[in-house]
Amino acid sequence: MQRVAGWLGLGGVLLTGLVFALNNTGRRVTIDLGVVTLYQVPVTFVAFGGMVAGMGVVLLAGINADLRVRKLLRERGGARSLREKAGPDSERSNLPGPDDDTGPVPGQQTLGGPFDRPDDPRNPHGEKPLE
Repeated sequence: MQRVAGWLGLGGVLLTGLVFALNNTGRRVTIDLGVVTLYQVPVTFVAFGGMVAGMGVVLLAGINADLRVRKLLRERGGARSLREKAGPDSERSNLPGPDDDTGPVPGQQTLGGPFDRPDDPRNPHGEKPLE
C-alpha cells in the first residue's frame, strides 16, 4: 500500500509541475538580484531555479549536520576504523566467531532507551528488548 501511495504522490507532484509549466509558458518576469537585473526570464526557469537553490541549501545543511556528528563521534572515540578494532593482527577476520562474546564490552557505556525495560513509561505496549 505504501508503494502505491508513493507512486501516487510522485505522479501528483509531476502533474502539478506539468500544469504549472503549461499555464505559464508565455509569462516572463524581471528578477532584480541587487548586483544584476535579469529581464524577460520565463517563470518556469524561476521556479526550477528556486527548486535547485532549495536543494543546495538542504545539501549544505545535511553536510553541516554530518560533520557535527562525525566530530562528536571522534571526540567520544566512537569513530574507529575496522583496522583499529581488529588490533595488531589485521589479517584475521573481523567477523565474530563461535567463541566470541556478543555481550556488551566491559566499561562501554550503553545508551539505553524505552525498549531496555518493559516497565518504562515510554514503552506503552510493554515490548521486550531485542536480543
